Amino acid sequence: MIFEVTPEHIEALSDSDLRTLVGYLAEQETVRAGHSPSNVTYGGHQNAKDGGIDVRVDLKNLAIADYIPRTQSGFQVKAEDMSASAIQQEMCPGGKLRPAIIELGEVDGAYVIVSSKGSVSDSSLSRRRNAMASAISTVPRAAGLHVDFYDRRRLATWVNQHPGVIPWVRSRVGLPLAGWRPFGDWSSSPGSTDEEYLTDEGLRFVGTSLNDNGLKVVDGLNKLRKILSQPKSVVRLVGLSGVGKTRMVQALFDPKIGSDALTPHVAIYADLADEPDPVPLELLSRLENLGQSCVLIVDNCSIDLHRRLTTRITTGTSAISLITVEYDINDDEPQNTDVFRLEPASNDVIEKVLKRRYTTLTAPEIRTIAAFSEGNFRVALALADTAKTGESLANLKDSDLFQRLFRQKNEDNPALLKAAKVCSLVYSFDGETLEGEAAELSILATLAEQTVSGLHGHVAELYRRQLIQKRSKWRALLPHALAHKLAKQALQDIPLAQLKKSFVEAAPERLLKSFSRRLGCLHDSYEAQALVTEWHGEGGWISAHIGNLNALGMTVLDNVAPVNPGATLRSVQAAADRRPDFFRENVNSTELVKLLRSLAYDAASFDQAVGLIGQFARSKTESNNMGDAINVFKSLFFIVLSGTHASAEQRAVFLRKLAGSGRSEDRQLVLAALDAMLECNHFTSSYGFEFGARKRDYGFHPRNRTEQFNWFRSVLSLCMDLSALPAFRRDVRSMLASQFRFLVGSVPLDDLIVVAEKFASDGGWPEGWAGVRGAVREARQANEKDAVAKLETLEVKLKPGSLSDRIASYVLPPEWGTLDVAEIDLGDEKKYEAPTKQVEKNMRRHWRRTRA
Repeated sequence: MIFEVTPEHIEALSDSDLRTLVGYLAEQETVRAGHSPSNVTYGGHQNAKDGGIDVRVDLKNLAIADYIPRTQSGFQVKAEDMSASAIQQEMCPGGKLRPAIIELGEVDGAYVIVSSKGSVSDSSLSRRRNAMASAISTVPRAAGLHVDFYDRRRLATWVNQHPGVIPWVRSRVGLPLAGWRPFGDWSSSPGSTDEEYLTDEGLRFVGTSLNDNGLKVVDGLNKLRKILSQPKSVVRLVGLSGVGKTRMVQALFDPKIGSDALTPHVAIYADLADEPDPVPLELLSRLENLGQSCVLIVDNCSIDLHRRLTTRITTGTSAISLITVEYDINDDEPQNTDVFRLEPASNDVIEKVLKRRYTTLTAPEIRTIAAFSEGNFRVALALADTAKTGESLANLKDSDLFQRLFRQKNEDNPALLKAAKVCSLVYSFDGETLEGEAAELSILATLAEQTVSGLHGHVAELYRRQLIQKRSKWRALLPHALAHKLAKQALQDIPLAQLKKSFVEAAPERLLKSFSRRLGCLHDSYEAQALVTEWHGEGGWISAHIGNLNALGMTVLDNVAPVNPGATLRSVQAAADRRPDFFRENVNSTELVKLLRSLAYDAASFDQAVGLIGQFARSKTESNNMGDAINVFKSLFFIVLSGTHASAEQRAVFLRKLAGSGRSEDRQLVLAALDAMLECNHFTSSYGFEFGARKRDYGFHPRNRTEQFNWFRSVLSLCMDLSALPAFRRDVRSMLASQFRFLVGSVPLDDLIVVAEKFASDGGWPEGWAGVRGAVREARQANEKDAVAKLETLEVKLKPGSLSDRIASYVLPPEWGTLDVAEIDLGDEKKYEAPTKQVEKNMRRHWRRTRA
């Protein structure tokens, strides 16, 4: 019979595989007797010092039978021919019976030698058993020991009593059953069977027998285990392709998740797409003849085959359990079957999977892919694979996956496909309103060249296939990755003039917004590019109104900006050039500033985009609202989380030009940006970094110490240039002084010393003296002797001559303004040779009094 293990298969096993096999079988026997497999221990190298025991079964006083002779049994496994003399040498090295064997005899245990080589005749077996009995006969303490010898034939018979182990043995000797597999990575994921199964806090497991709205994944696993642990039980697990059904079935055998995991050695798996031989019904007949229990798993199993397998199991005498898996979504509930549906996962779980398996993808890219996949693991992995080499995060190039998602088990339906393409052109649509100005289904029906009722029927069919999401009257084709693929095809099929007429001239505003949102994810579509470029062109729909956009226009502009960032930036610049009050009176200033921040991502666009943000910021140079222009402007100058790939030198050049403009309102912008560039730690960001379906990261990030040093060298050079300008001298020196101790380590110390000495030689730098003192203290604490020596030398050079100068070195809070040191009661000057807490207390008291 094809579904069996022969003595020749056993003989072909390696040392380690043979030992593992005996361990598996011992586990199976203990589980079958109702005990935990943890009572079986095995492992290690064949020739390791094991005391003569490779596999140990320790059940104390529990019941056991068959191939495990006693409740405490030891197996010595040998992939060699064990003659009588070899047995004597194995059991009694140096002429003395092994202590481990004696210990088994003292508890009336059993000792079994398992050999996969040599003769298997009856006389040969007798000689081997006699040799074992002779070895223990001289030790009275071992008199209660039961000994036995298992040759390859007996071991093959033992294996055939456990059908779940048969595929494993055959796969190890290079003779696997066609399509039938033991426990393993059935889901074909990039990870291994030991990889953590990520659970979801959402309710994803829905069954017809459940009284609530569903279960969490762990609860669902436990429920399936309880059902399948019963003989003759049948389960059917359905759900869209890619939501993790096969991986969940694999997790049924994972003891790290939930409770009462099924033992892996009872599993026999086949995916019908692999054309298994024998076919499932024939294999089931063979399993019934063996009369042993197992869990039969049939993936991609049609409802007809499921019914036939179920009938065979429920009417037969075997103890087999069945679970079938299918991505065909329908309302069929076959008899004698517990049917469960697995819903898509949450974005959080998808993100965790992507972070673990695609380490080169950035966090913004992972979030975008997770959003596009709508909880579908297979879609997410397909998008991540194409994103590694492409420039789009929306390309679903896997045609087989597309067919599994769209067609499922149904016949080709061109009208349904055309309806789906049109529906995919918008992020959502009203699927119920059929008349009036707000009707959207009629517009989509016209584009699909179908009647309204016909399109409505197709939408209903897509909903039954779980490709349409329904919320109240709103409908949306999901997952978005599938919708993106269909939308690209729709843009190719439908003339652009007809699209413009339908969505710009005839559609309700809401539908136009929805259409523009879809366009924003299709930047690699030639048709989408052409349409958006035309809107931005001379007299185009967007460019003609960009100077005074209403809420609809601003939403459309923001949505389609990722399709052509360059054209968007040029349109905003042109509007600013045409209207003098563009920055002061613009009701869309917050939205435009946010958009311009995204457009500053590429170094080539940085100067123009940040310049426009700066013009918005001039009207309000201080704000606690991170959405205001001044804070957005500042955010583009941090060393990390800036959202731009402009280099440090490019940003410094921009600030030099801005500082040289001579405009007083630009001074605060330059100082805000310089403050950001000097920042060394505690980085956070409240801004978004995603931009349509474009690949994005957090912007420039130093990859090594050299790039970090180069950044701060550019900043120090900028500080020296700005300090030469009277309008910036005092503020720049104070800012650098306050950051001095943090900059030590972020930039070579010698570079900092050069700047400090230059400032000291140019009118002194009392603020710097205070900063250097702080750096000296930290260097001493870190026991950095070379740094301490250099900083102490610098401290002497910078030390102010008078108490007033030292007090002036105190970096005051901005709200204090300028204090006249002469008016402050400084106390005893000898006591306060340096700024102290008492001096600060006196300064604070004076500030409050003068403000009162």
